[in-house]
Amino acid sequence: TLRPVTLNCKFESMDHVVELTGEYKRKKVVIRYVEEGFKDKWVEKVSFQVLDNYQLPFALRALDFNALELDCFSLVNALTLSIAEVECTRTDQERVATQIGEFECFRISLQVYEPVPFTQYLLYAIDPPHHLIKAVKGPLVFELRGIN
Repeated sequence: TLRPVTLNCKFESMDHVVELTGEYKRKKVVIRYVEEGFKDKWVEKVSFQVLDNYQLPFALRALDFNALELDCFSLVNALTLSIAEVECTRTDQERVATQIGEFECFRISLQVYEPVPFTQYLLYAIDPPHHLIKAVKGPLVFELRGIN
């Protein structure tokens, strides 16, 4: 199963600093917002396991893709303070060609229904450590360019 991800990030510009920290505990998401002395807190109850929006592609690598039929979780976007329920399914297996070679991949479908419905496909290498090879969301396509 998926494990909750703790959010901890800092955004800096020339004259502005915003810090976001978040945690998942007792079926609640708590996000703390700090900006030049101003503090605020956002608390939301959730029904599923919780993942942070930015770390989702990496967290999914921990799933057993061979056994994956359907998994549901809540996806938190700390910047917009929103939560979306997500259905995750393994839809297929396919060969993906990239600039750095060809990979046999599991095709994972993420279906989000609210607040804005969309489907995203993530293609993970079958071989461990299951690198994310390609991500497709509508016309946007992201592709692995190298492995260090």
